[in-house]
Parts: sequence; C-alpha cells; structure tokens
Amino acid sequence: METLRKKIADERFLRLIRAMLDAGYLEDWTFHKTYSGVPQGSITSPLLANIYWHEFDQFMRHMKEQFHQGKRRKGNKVYQRYTEAIRHLRTQAENLKGKEARKEQLRDIQRNIQALQAQRRRLPSGDPFDGTYKRLLYCRYADAVRHLIH
Repeated sequence: METLRKKIADERFLRLIRAMLDAGYLEDWTFHKTYSGVPQGSITSPLLANIYWHEFDQFMRHMKEQFHQGKRRKGNKVYQRYTEAIRHLRTQAENLKGKEARKEQLRDIQRNIQALQAQRRRLPSGDPFDGTYKRLLYCRYADAVRHLIH
C-alpha cells in the first residue's frame, strides 16, 4: 500500500484496492481468507504486478548504476598469446602461398592454426578476474515479458 501511495493520492481508490486485497477467495465453494499478496486471477493482479515491477526496475537501475565499474575488461593474456601465434602462422602461410615445393609445409601450418584456434576457443577473451571491471546483469521485467510475448 505504501508503494501505491507514492503515486496515488485518492484515498477512496486506495481503500478499494485494500478491500480487494482483504476480500479473500473461493475454492470449491469454500471461502478462504487472504493473508498476503494478491489473489491470482483477480482484477487487481496485473495492475499491482506492473506497479510493483516498475518500482523494482527503478531500484535495480539505480543499483546497476552504482555497481558498474570500468569501461572494458582487461584482455586474457593466454588468449592473446594464442592470437599472436595464429597471426604469426598466418603470415608464414601467406609467404608460402604460390610456391609449389612448399605445399606440405603450408598444410602443416594450416593444421597448426586450426589446433591453436580450437584451444583458443576454450578460453575467455577477457580476464574473468579483472578487479577493475564489474557489471550487474539485470533484465527489466518489461523486457522479459515482451520477450515472452513475441
């Protein structure tokens, strides 16, 4: 109710919502009192869910802005070594192209490049333990719902 009072000034409307929340529900023609939350399927359920999630999105956006640190993650040194080795082998391969006597050597270089690429793919390109870079990953409720609908 405090969240609703932030945006709604009409006390009569707030009392109506409170009455809907306190109304309880019927199951198999038996009345059950509501102790917390919004009964699913009620008219107020989507309205209150959207209000609540909007507040939560605002809170998380604020937390995200405070938490983020750094522009880019530092590069992974092992990944960079593999990249340099691949670049060096490609330069060697370019120098051997067009020379008939060196076809076997060219095939060996290409196999080495493929092996290094396979090893490099197992590594992250950035340093996962970079202390100067932090991100809070958060998907807004509205974005998640839109994704589910489409």
